[in-house]
Amino acid sequence: MPTTRRITSSRRAAGVVLALGAALAAGVQATPANADEPVQQTPTGLGLTADAGYVAWQAQDARKGPFRFHVLKAGAPAGTAPTVIGPALTRGTNLDVGRGRDGSAQLVWAEGCSLKAARCAVRTLAATGGTPKLLTRIPYTGNGTPHVALDGARLVYTQAVYTRPSGTGKKRKACDSLRTRTLTAGGRPRQLVLGTGCVPVLQLDVEGSWVAVLINRGNVYSGGDPTEARVIRTDGRGSRSLERESQGEESNYIDSIAIDRGRVYTALGGQRQANLFRRFDPATGRRSDTRLFSAFSGGFARDGGHQYWVQPGTGNAYDADCYEDTGAPCLLVAGPDPWAGRRTLLAQVRMDQPEPVYVDRAVTLTGVVTRTVADRVKRQVTSPQLGVPIQLTTSMLDDQGQRAPFTPIGQATTSGADGTWSVTVPAPQQVHRGFDVHAGGPGAFDVLRSGDALFPTVYTHLDATAQSRSGGNVTVTGTIDPPQPGRKVVLNRRSTRVCNDPFGTWRPSPAQVGVPKGCHDTFKGLGSAAVSADGASFTITRPSGGGVFWVALDNPKFGQLGGETAQLTVP
Repeated sequence: MPTTRRITSSRRAAGVVLALGAALAAGVQATPANADEPVQQTPTGLGLTADAGYVAWQAQDARKGPFRFHVLKAGAPAGTAPTVIGPALTRGTNLDVGRGRDGSAQLVWAEGCSLKAARCAVRTLAATGGTPKLLTRIPYTGNGTPHVALDGARLVYTQAVYTRPSGTGKKRKACDSLRTRTLTAGGRPRQLVLGTGCVPVLQLDVEGSWVAVLINRGNVYSGGDPTEARVIRTDGRGSRSLERESQGEESNYIDSIAIDRGRVYTALGGQRQANLFRRFDPATGRRSDTRLFSAFSGGFARDGGHQYWVQPGTGNAYDADCYEDTGAPCLLVAGPDPWAGRRTLLAQVRMDQPEPVYVDRAVTLTGVVTRTVADRVKRQVTSPQLGVPIQLTTSMLDDQGQRAPFTPIGQATTSGADGTWSVTVPAPQQVHRGFDVHAGGPGAFDVLRSGDALFPTVYTHLDATAQSRSGGNVTVTGTIDPPQPGRKVVLNRRSTRVCNDPFGTWRPSPAQVGVPKGCHDTFKGLGSAAVSADGASFTITRPSGGGVFWVALDNPKFGQLGGETAQLTVP
């Protein structure tokens, strides 16, 4: 039932792994019970709405194309194409799936809002398709498209009111007033009190005697944006604040709200905090939390004990886009009730670059596919996934740092009994070429990519020897193959070795080969020298005592190769 809104926040849940559904392993490894499963891809990252056995969202055929309603029946097999129904809208609206008077699933939205007529048309459309019908008309005073929600004969909607801070001279601001109306003869609108202050409504839902509202509790005159979830009785005789998130730096934020089977549910996202689902008793405010255990792109709905949410295709905490040309459209996921017991999460694929990439050598990329069982607060058991098909994809960066869409190339494989996989890319290697993987084969609906794609530095070979000279100097001589005329080399001396988890994710380079996993050697530059005229050799001498050294080519310009020696020890 929750209405739909565009998700624009860049605050996203952390994670750098691929997510894909168990459907990828169908016929190879059985789908577990009580499992999160992929439903569909949606490239736009719009929110969700669900009720009466249907889930719906809005999507564009292209980045600038019209919006259409996409509808799926609950329980449809993974990958079932959604039914695309309703009018083509030039912009997204606040869509709701509600129950009609006969209990059937009805899409409801407002359109044709006009200041001249001071009215919006509220239309409904059966979730199974057909012709939209005019349900009623509601007042319109501006400020975008009203939020609407339907439950039987009850319609709840927002209406803009305008306020101006006294004595400030500032322009008046639009705030939302909440109204309810019974769709029977003589039914009149009645205002429901949201609380004090100017409170824009972000989302609403209605079921039985309760209305759930997600509001912006910030000072709209100063631009603050803390969010608050509230419930209000439909008879107007009581309201309650369920939770409030003050959106300071790196805080959680309330993304969505829904009512299902007499309970109110919210979805929270954030960067450093865990992504959460929360359940409330609207009468008492009693709260219970469960973790999502994945990245969260915004959009959450619940119906009949089942949950639906949108995960970003990249898994990247800061990537808010879900468009096809990023190579990582968002994924709509259906999951069981996480309060009912343990659930099996979507599978995860990790990709590693275990070795430096040389221009004239093949490179092997490796990874592992796993799936985890979790309870409400903790991952419990992680198991390898056998037989998951892995397809390598590639992209190129231009001189502005923009990447082309990832496209499949010939290399493909399947995960083994221990979940591991490897793919070898033959030589020669291209500068500014990136790699990523997806599962299920080209064109599969449940293709997701990591968002942590590898764009490795491609190296030429630098082989060198070092020796100490009289007078306290160190001299390093070496060869460059293939040659790099016009470049310089830099002599570096190791300063210290740092060992902690973040360094374990650094890309390997020739100078770091042999450094223990989880560690990284830091160096201090001692000076530079030009390579030989033909670019095939170098000699550099600098004052220094004994120690550990390495030589690197200067920072490569666009299209140039990198270059490093291995570490060289001088007594």
